[in-house]
Amino acid sequence: MSDDHARHDIKNALATAVLAADSLTGHADPHVRKNALMIIEAIETALIHLRATHPQKG
Repeated sequence: MSDDHARHDIKNALATAVLAADSLTGHADPHVRKNALMIIEAIETALIHLRATHPQKG
């Protein structure tokens, strides 16, 4: 598997996780909402690091 393909697969997996966590931000339980926001923040940080270490081509 090439680095580009692996990076693409990782981004797709993280995007799916963000969508799932985002759906929990409207949950009635404040602890669920807080944890959902923490998950989203962690994933966004991972994406920033991924982009920084492997800049887009072109």
